[in-house]
Amino acid sequence: MISHIPLDSFADRPLPTGRVLRGLLVTLIGVAAASAQTNPPNRSDAAQQSDETKPNADAVILSPFQVNADQDVGYLAGNSVSGSRFNTRLKDISAQVAVFTPEFIMDLGANNLEEVMRYSASYQTDYDDTATAMSGAPFGGVSEGPSDTRFRIRNIAASRAIDFFESHIVNDNYNVGRFEAVSGPNAILFGFGSAGGVVNTTSKRALTSRNLFTYRLQVGSWEKLRNEVDLNYALVRDKLGVRLMGVQDSANSWRKWDYNEQERGTIAVTYQPFQKTAVRALYEKGHMQKNQSNPTYSLFDGVALWLERGRVVKDGFNAATDRLNGLTQLTGVRHVFVENTGVYFNGQNQTVSTFENLALPVAQRAGLTLLPENQFPYNVSNNGPGARTTQDLYQGRVFIEQRLTDKLSVELTYNKMWNLDQSINTSGTDTALNGDSSLTNPAVGGGRVPNPNAGKLYLESSWLNDTILYDIEHVRATVASEFDLGKWFGRHKPAALFQVDRTLVRRRIGLEMLIDQNGVPISDPFPENTANLLIRRQYVTDGAFDTYYRGNINVPIRETINGRTYTSRWITRNENGQVKTKTATDTMMLATQSHFWRDRLTVLFGYRVDNLETTRFFAQRVPAGDPRIASGERLLNEWDFGSVGQKIQDFKPTTRSVGGVLHATKHISFSYNESSNVGQPIITNASIIPDASSPPTTSGKGSDWGMMFDLFDGRLFMRVNRYETSSYNTLDAASGVITAPAGRIMDTLRAQNIITQADYDRHLIAGTNGLSDAFAKGVEVTVTANPMRNWALQINYSYNNQSKTGLFREAEAAVRSEEKFWRERIQAAGLVTANVSTGGLAGSVGSVEDEIAQIYRGISDRRLAAELGFGRRPHKANIFTRYTFGEGRLLKGFLVGGGMRYQSKSFNQRDVTTGRDFWGEPILQFDLLVGYRKRLAKFYANKPLDLSIQLNITNLLDDSDALIGRLNNFYNAPRRIYLQEPRNFRLTTTVSF
Repeated sequence: MISHIPLDSFADRPLPTGRVLRGLLVTLIGVAAASAQTNPPNRSDAAQQSDETKPNADAVILSPFQVNADQDVGYLAGNSVSGSRFNTRLKDISAQVAVFTPEFIMDLGANNLEEVMRYSASYQTDYDDTATAMSGAPFGGVSEGPSDTRFRIRNIAASRAIDFFESHIVNDNYNVGRFEAVSGPNAILFGFGSAGGVVNTTSKRALTSRNLFTYRLQVGSWEKLRNEVDLNYALVRDKLGVRLMGVQDSANSWRKWDYNEQERGTIAVTYQPFQKTAVRALYEKGHMQKNQSNPTYSLFDGVALWLERGRVVKDGFNAATDRLNGLTQLTGVRHVFVENTGVYFNGQNQTVSTFENLALPVAQRAGLTLLPENQFPYNVSNNGPGARTTQDLYQGRVFIEQRLTDKLSVELTYNKMWNLDQSINTSGTDTALNGDSSLTNPAVGGGRVPNPNAGKLYLESSWLNDTILYDIEHVRATVASEFDLGKWFGRHKPAALFQVDRTLVRRRIGLEMLIDQNGVPISDPFPENTANLLIRRQYVTDGAFDTYYRGNINVPIRETINGRTYTSRWITRNENGQVKTKTATDTMMLATQSHFWRDRLTVLFGYRVDNLETTRFFAQRVPAGDPRIASGERLLNEWDFGSVGQKIQDFKPTTRSVGGVLHATKHISFSYNESSNVGQPIITNASIIPDASSPPTTSGKGSDWGMMFDLFDGRLFMRVNRYETSSYNTLDAASGVITAPAGRIMDTLRAQNIITQADYDRHLIAGTNGLSDAFAKGVEVTVTANPMRNWALQINYSYNNQSKTGLFREAEAAVRSEEKFWRERIQAAGLVTANVSTGGLAGSVGSVEDEIAQIYRGISDRRLAAELGFGRRPHKANIFTRYTFGEGRLLKGFLVGGGMRYQSKSFNQRDVTTGRDFWGEPILQFDLLVGYRKRLAKFYANKPLDLSIQLNITNLLDDSDALIGRLNNFYNAPRRIYLQEPRNFRLTTTVSF
């Protein structure tokens, strides 16, 4: 095992998840037994049945702030809070809100948000495929941890919330009441977020009116095993209820080495000491671990030409001839550890295979290209058995609601969320299968020894540890009132919200380095230098694909060199490899909902002010004499969190929302909504070219026009919506097209004494990101219906046209200014721009004039590609339905259903030379649902028992071919792909009483 010194002190806060869950399980069993044996006094079976069905049975008070999911019927939701902050009928909400009810979630057999959102109108998993340089990573991002799966709504990044609080905790449905997806900017409702929209999770709450016990067992493909327990006990009828929920879930994957497992437990309490007073609380603790490989790439081809030439092996390297044999030379210090044999060597100047002839000009190379599937199947992850991501979490919320009068209510809320994510994984996504062409290897004591692996294929990688902590606290006070000014002046619901947020984010990214027993790096005194980097190599057996992985972090290394014993440990990657950010936000919000003309016109207005202050603690090296060096916690010169913070944001954004619904008839309504948002505070060390300044906070605005149809006595609800959504100042990481050639120019001018060091420092173009604006417009159609008592139906369709503009606008202005400076200095030296060559530098394209042309060409190409709207699938459609047989001796209780999910072709890229556009393949998949549900009357102690057996088959027709995401430079083979999960099944058995 790697010698592990925690990357930060917060990694030492263990969560006794197993012990907590075992205690919870014992409690569940005990209380369940008590519940089964004890009937509440003076309650008949008929009265208990009435509690389960009457609409407000579990509403402690008629709350203006909460919606009871138990009131949902089939797939139809009556009310929502997400559209207006008030408990409001969906037909009175002007924003685009989609509600996924408990029954719909159950019919899907879904266990998390991502599985539910497949059936939303505009949802799409975000594979970073809207960026000009598609990394393909769906996990993590600017403000997420490595456990998070990113997604888009309307092809613009979206956010998540739990009970209206920003969340970075991975969702699981075991404690979820329902989901509400709000499309477009909605900062007025949710605070900071993304312009695409937000999905709010409503947590299950304890009930005071009845007892409830539910156990759910689910088995499925790839050794899926899931246990859920949900126990509610009314300790004091209509006064005090306790609800205990727990889940244990484990499964492998269709890809070798991938898996997912978790243990989580939640306790919820509801207490109503007085008729108009309610206290609700929730606490959850959990632990998750997974190895989830990137679903958009496989191995790259690093062997094609070498294999064609017959696996040439030799010592020494001659660039003129060896590149024709598919060989290249690795010149830097390379500490290679061969895990097959446990042998270490320094691979500096070793020769290895390459995909193509590197002697050719860059324009004549195909570039990165994936291996054909017959050379490396997509159902194998090259991360191997050592990669893993863990999340430890706890969250707690307390709501105190007081109805002061029949028309005036106050709610006080405290929210605490803490989650620690740690991803231990191979570094980089562009990993190639290579061949070893060296006859001998360097010996540790000097000289060379025969290479037993000459001519073999291998994979190798350095390893990375990404650890991020979120520590979030919210205190919120909400006041809501209601008054009626009569027939002409309407009925009004004003509300005010005051909130204080405090957030701490600490992130450290470490690389595996070789360090001796005295804490001294192997090659360079600065621990993060690549000369100290450990590379793990795995030689593969041709065709035995379970050996095709990039090493295993769990294999220990211990090597003695010149009397010094080296092991590995995590070292902060670089100065920007750690982030410590504190954010303080004070919020005031005012909102009104007004009803006129006997409720035929509903008008919403909201105004929000957020006073935001963000402080970043910049890095500093650990100095000599620091006590942490002696204790072994840190190394000399290692980067660590600084103790001095700098305020990087101090501003007061305002956001607004205004909307209205006109009920033209009893069945037809018209709506309009306009809203804005402000993005989440910056927490990373991302910087903006040209001056490497901190990026601005994103913002957004949107407008929606729609019609709503409420038909067949409320059994069908349909919304047709047209929208326009804009997101400003989004980050785009493809900045190397500017900084790389500009850096070569500056390096050349300084080396030739054309400029001074002061000139260099003042005029260097630096930064990691460019900025752009995203614009989307389209149409959304949603239909939710219960056409018959036993039939439920949901249909969605959306069309989206999205593009980016303004990419590198700041950078281009700076380049034009610096271009003038470069030419003036060169001319002052008596030289001609076109004659000053950068040829001595890696990556050079020739003269300074050539480099300038390269910059403008790169800006133009990337800008054009961005404007075309990478990654968008213009058309999306889905349908899901379920019918339950209510009559007939043979069929009564059986149910059948299923769904269809369609997404049109995705825009992948454009050949800027010919103007040819490349589109990917559409997605069309079908899902099947069959099951049986029955109520067994007086099953035990005069209690009925509900039994449900349900089979869900996802991707019924097994449409699992890989879809192309990006092509190589020749447009003849894939560089990125979208992998589709094959057909799989889940069998769910549920018993409840």
